[in-house]
Amino acid sequence: LRAATRLLRHGWLVIPLIALILVVQTQQTWSWRTDAAETLSAPFPADLQWLDHRSTEPVALFVGTANTLYSDVTKLFNRTLQSQLLPNAPVQGRAFTGRICHWRLDATGTVGVDGGCAPDPHRFYLEDDFARFSFAGQTIEADRPGFARVVRTPRTSPSRMVAALIVPCSPRPLTGGLNGSGDPRPRRRSCPGANVAGQFWLDQPGTLELRFRGGVATQHITIGSQRTIPPHVITAFRIPIPAVSATTPSGLSLALDWTGTPPAQPDLVGARIVQPDHVTDLLY
Repeated sequence: LRAATRLLRHGWLVIPLIALILVVQTQQTWSWRTDAAETLSAPFPADLQWLDHRSTEPVALFVGTANTLYSDVTKLFNRTLQSQLLPNAPVQGRAFTGRICHWRLDATGTVGVDGGCAPDPHRFYLEDDFARFSFAGQTIEADRPGFARVVRTPRTSPSRMVAALIVPCSPRPLTGGLNGSGDPRPRRRSCPGANVAGQFWLDQPGTLELRFRGGVATQHITIGSQRTIPPHVITAFRIPIPAVSATTPSGLSLALDWTGTPPAQPDLVGARIVQPDHVTDLLY
């Protein structure tokens, strides 16, 4: 009986200690889960249903070079993202799931779709890391710099591409996350390219304006001849682009004499097409 009494006394002392340990473990687990959630959510918009909240009209993911990390999450949370339009050429990244069709362009840049999706799409979701697409008469419905863009084209005629620009680096990272503001990308950028390439389907002649912020040393870009990009300052280059012909778009490929990531290397910070009646910004 005495032994049982002593055990009971000591047991009442142990219970608060166990409770304290459980509280500490719960707090640590909650903190870990919160940190993990912030880390996983950081690359995405704070509103994961931002496409559905923007409009109930279907939108098509328009793919250029790769399946990004973000498209699967965007599809999961947004019912309006109902189809994926891929080029006929191979793309990089993970395999696509869901409804897949293929886009094609005629000599004037008019978009056609094969594979059972809407044959004449007019609303596009653009988030390719290295390909920048612009369409004739487009309206930008949503623009999240460094993440994605949603554009709508006029329904009075088939959608027509006016510019496809391939850039050397993935988008610049933004600050933000669950406890901040903005829609950030991961902080590490990828810069596999050593050139800037493009195709253009302009209805009238225009000028491609490229702006580079210099890195830590002088670098060069070849535009007919080798041109200089001084360190630390922004340098603009202007390249005439003729109107599209009946058989082929206007194309260019500009060699860079560097590879690597900014700010050590130059950064393409601006690209636009200037025509007599309007300006089309190509970066987003």
